[in-house]
Amino acid sequence: DLINRLIKNGHAYEIDGDVFFDISSFPGYGKLSGRDIEKIMSGLALPM
Repeated sequence: DLINRLIKNGHAYEIDGDVFFDISSFPGYGKLSGRDIEKIMSGLALPM
C-alpha cells in the first residue's frame, strides 16, 4: 500500500489517525509552483 510505504520511508507521518506528507523529505517540493520550501516551512504550525 502506497501510504504505508510513504510512512515507512519517512515521507509521511500519522497523527491521530490522519496521514500527512512530510514536505521536508522531498527537496523538489514547491518547485513546480515556484514556492520556496523555507517560506512554506516557516508558515507551518508545530504540534504542541
